[in-house]
Amino acid sequence: MSDQEFILSNPSVTIATEITMFIICIVGLFLNGLAVYITLFRHRSKNAAIWLMIYIAVADILFSVQDIAATISKWATSHQVMLNPWFCQSTGMFFTLLIMSSTDGVGLLSLLRALSIVRNIEIREVYWYISIGVLIIFNSTLCIFAALNQVMRVMESEAYCQASFRKNQISRFFSGFMLTKYTIMLLIILVSYFCITIKFHQTASKLNFKNNDDSSYYVGDKPAAAYQRWVITRLLILVFMYMICFLPELIVLIYTISTNTQRSPVADAVVSSGIAFMVIVNSVFLLFYNQENRKILFGILPSWILLYSPNLEIQELNSL
Repeated sequence: MSDQEFILSNPSVTIATEITMFIICIVGLFLNGLAVYITLFRHRSKNAAIWLMIYIAVADILFSVQDIAATISKWATSHQVMLNPWFCQSTGMFFTLLIMSSTDGVGLLSLLRALSIVRNIEIREVYWYISIGVLIIFNSTLCIFAALNQVMRVMESEAYCQASFRKNQISRFFSGFMLTKYTIMLLIILVSYFCITIKFHQTASKLNFKNNDDSSYYVGDKPAAAYQRWVITRLLILVFMYMICFLPELIVLIYTISTNTQRSPVADAVVSSGIAFMVIVNSVFLLFYNQENRKILFGILPSWILLYSPNLEIQELNSL
């Protein structure tokens, strides 16, 4: 009997998806490494928010490393390694586990900031650590169980492995769980930052009202009204970037489950690229959406490339 050979059904889609994810992971590896350096070695405080940032960055670094290693393995073997069941199950397990872990961290950090900024509620740090610990154990157990039961398969783009909704009862449960989890975390992120945006608008409006008799009221060197629009735009950009990451997966999952059909290779390529893009979005979130991180980063960068002044801050919202 001749050896089985893995032949790509859509080589152009597969290679384009792999190159896109490879580049995203290289960039994400650098940016998240910078985020870990700043938060771990240059940050003055080490509160729950900082440790959640470190957790998110480390999860994204591990995701980038495993995807880069898996891609190199596929290219080195002309994709024949995809025939190895262990390769598909292990890479699919880490792909899913690390994305879920990173998403959990972003969701918890968004909730922590929303409670602190919008409601002025400070929950004891130990409860955040317990929450992330429970989620790590739960996610790890679920993903290992899924891999042991051969839930992972080569997806339609043939660029990666993930759980198949159509394979068996366990895979259907696992896919349904992923859909629910992504939906909940996306809602937490969206609601948290919409509430923060509204809070900022209210705070900035009060400051404008207090200083409406002074036409030269500035935040740093920027007019207050322009600064208000700039920060709100920045918050909405963050929400939009996370929607780019999550919405393709949610839409495709809902469509394939409701119609009982397979996703197309192109749709799967868009989904996988969106998921991988989250490692860059998370690094932007960590580096630019925290005041102290921004100041440290801008202190490292040469002054000629800076378009933003670290003095542009409203102290009532210094977590942003």
